[in-house]
Amino acid sequence: MTKYTQKFKLDLIQEYLDTGCSQR
Repeated sequence: MTKYTQKFKLDLIQEYLDTGCSQR
């Protein structure tokens, strides 16, 4: 369960970063 949560967090962070870069 920890691994799943960690991967989910990483995916969320990556998507957030991608969105921020796209806006810029």
